[in-house]
Amino acid sequence: MRDDAIRLALIGSANDAAGARAEALGRKWGARTFDDALTIFAQHADKKAREIGMQNSHFINGTGLDENGHDTTARDLFLLIDYLWKRHHKLWRMTQERRVVVATRPDGSRPPADTISPTSIVMSSTNKLLDEFPAILGGKTGWTDEAGETIGFLYPVRKDPATLGIAAIVILGSQDRFEDGRKIIRWLEEAFP
Repeated sequence: MRDDAIRLALIGSANDAAGARAEALGRKWGARTFDDALTIFAQHADKKAREIGMQNSHFINGTGLDENGHDTTARDLFLLIDYLWKRHHKLWRMTQERRVVVATRPDGSRPPADTISPTSIVMSSTNKLLDEFPAILGGKTGWTDEAGETIGFLYPVRKDPATLGIAAIVILGSQDRFEDGRKIIRWLEEAFP
């Protein structure tokens, strides 16, 4: 169930799944009410952000949706991407998936992976770049009125003939995040053949 909610949030940008996960974590950490759960989750998110160097971020909710005081920067998102890449490869592998199928049977048991049933939730990735650039190592899209179109992703680059590096790309405030991403990837491929 936990991984299903994470997949729905990361792959399909399901804010209800992200919010439910934030609530569940807040309750795990001692909250008794919905509002307290979100407050406790945000406090933990802020604490973790400081630990990884995200000095210009403050969390109010678990979805990333616009809310007064809920802020981050491109630099902080870069730090988050770097942290997750180094310590949580499983999350990056999830964001490479093109589709997520979450299904349960009426008795609560799980059918085989990718089985579609009347109780299935099927979501496609919101990251259009995955199909165009199979080398992408994963990423996350977003959109809000205040942030505009956003995307953060990892792309391999050749530092020299024998060494492969990884570029972390963060695009905020875009009117076409996918076209902006394509331009950056094409530049990387030309600059680091």
